[in-house]
Amino acid sequence: MQLDDTDRRILAALQKSGRMSNAELSETANLSPSACHRRVQRLEAEGFIRGYVALLDARKLGVATTVFVEITLQGQSEEVLDAFEKAVSRIPDVLECHLMAGTADYILKVVAENTEDFARIHRQHLSRLPGVAQMQSSFALRTVFKTTALPVGRPSEAMVPPGSGCGPTLVEMPENAALSPCLRLLVATDCRPGP
Repeated sequence: MQLDDTDRRILAALQKSGRMSNAELSETANLSPSACHRRVQRLEAEGFIRGYVALLDARKLGVATTVFVEITLQGQSEEVLDAFEKAVSRIPDVLECHLMAGTADYILKVVAENTEDFARIHRQHLSRLPGVAQMQSSFALRTVFKTTALPVGRPSEAMVPPGSGCGPTLVEMPENAALSPCLRLLVATDCRPGP
């Protein structure tokens, strides 16, 4: 399934507010409510929308400390990798685990109450992971930027004649513009003379 600009507007809007009503979403997407509902159902059926969740506040839940843990394994056999991945997926404090290219084999994102709580997580869980040769932990001092929203791509360039030197550009509209908040990004034509 190819995404068109309307699909992308729907996905962008739902990533900002998953509890948006179909009426609000249809206005944002410039569709009738029934057409918008059909599109959302299709995006769900095709797997573009995997689910809807509530994003919780880590500070209010008492797990404001984020630690990134680099793991190097003793070997690279399928059995070693499988055993490690199964074991690490059972640790509730590990939010993410990524198989890496580079010096470390895996990087984990771990949340904890504080350094003492991370020491407990390390002692009870991380140090018992199978096949680990080396582990290095780095504490995040401050989260500068964080989002769960994936880039859904630029609007279609089909409207631009090939070789014209023109292309769509995303333009930020002022906050006081008389538009729905989800329509703040519009397409403008950026034409520059060729070389």
